[in-house]
Amino acid sequence: MQVGDQEIIDRGVIYSNLDNLISGEKRVSDLRRIGKIQHKVFGLQPNASYSIKAYVKTESGEFLSDAFTFKTEAIPQEPFSLGDKGPGGGIVFFDGGDYSKGYRYMEARSLEAAFYDNFVWSPLEFRLIGTSRNFGTGETNTDIYLQKILNTNPLNAFYSASVFEENGYRDWFIPSVEELKVVFENLSREQILQEFKRINSDRFLSSSEVDRERVYLVNAENQAESISFKGIGHNVIVVRVF
Repeated sequence: MQVGDQEIIDRGVIYSNLDNLISGEKRVSDLRRIGKIQHKVFGLQPNASYSIKAYVKTESGEFLSDAFTFKTEAIPQEPFSLGDKGPGGGIVFFDGGDYSKGYRYMEARSLEAAFYDNFVWSPLEFRLIGTSRNFGTGETNTDIYLQKILNTNPLNAFYSASVFEENGYRDWFIPSVEELKVVFENLSREQILQEFKRINSDRFLSSSEVDRERVYLVNAENQAESISFKGIGHNVIVVRVF
């Protein structure tokens, strides 16, 4: 990404607790480096006032947006356990223990539309876009896809995930290979069948590509990887972090 003819070195948000100025400003880098800066901030104190602004750093220096303030809710969030219903109505399958990754929990649910329960990675266009298979990269994979491939076909998994809304949340994404494995490792077979009802196969689509024409799948029963062509429809789970 560039600002004018200058390449962006870093970007993200800077925030501070206005009720505890001694804590100083905290800076969180947005590793996506594409599209709008839409960043989640975790570990905030309850019933506290904060200031937040965006920053972009180039070779010429750092550029800051105007700051705005907000106040957090007074009641802190209760801890979740694996298998609980998450805020978005999905099932909690990961607890990182703290917010050092920028989030603590991950929840998953099946992607469903009015007339579809199978979705394809890319129905019309096949090219390598540079996704990752690692844990924690599904959201970035989804963002990269949506920036590089403009496709509003309702059978497209990424487009359908981007417009999917549940319990007021629209920040769902297609999980990477390793994230899918954790879904199936941490949930029982009974939980999987109960939560992901509209399924017709044990194989689920990931956001991790093999090459320009193929994509990785993960088997819900044994977490085994397999490969399929991007234009073939499969079951899809969407995930969000919180």
